[in-house]
Amino acid sequence: MLKHIRLYEEYNDLEEKSLERHYSWQDVRNTIQSKLPFIILDFKTEEAMDDCIKGELLDERYVKQAFHLTEHDGASPIKYPSVFIFGEETNLSKRVLDLNNRFDIIRTIIGEYGSNMPSLYIDGDQVDIGVNLFTSNNIDELDGEDFYSIESKYYKFIS
Repeated sequence: MLKHIRLYEEYNDLEEKSLERHYSWQDVRNTIQSKLPFIILDFKTEEAMDDCIKGELLDERYVKQAFHLTEHDGASPIKYPSVFIFGEETNLSKRVLDLNNRFDIIRTIIGEYGSNMPSLYIDGDQVDIGVNLFTSNNIDELDGEDFYSIESKYYKFIS
């Protein structure tokens, strides 16, 4: 009989995966459309996102996604790691400011409870981004604009 002993690293990886909860595209869509609080963080690197998850979000409700940014006309979008956080606190702006100071974040979207429109924060500027969602299963239908992907669904905010 052959026995296999798990290494300490393997045990920790299994433990972390078993604690991770999975939320779906429907959970994200319902949160946005119901005007419940949420935060979207777009990170510069995968490492920055992993550090944030391990250091800040491990016990919270969140889902990993990707942010696709088109920097030049006609160019293929650049894909950045992103996290959708289901907000459960009242002062999301204060929390986002703290996260921005600690992690490499490109931009942030905050949907306050009951607010008509989520706000986009990028380089210190604030812009209302639209309350409606455009969703598609086909990346070509987004016309190269900035958008998010989660599971096999693509979405963006529109006015």
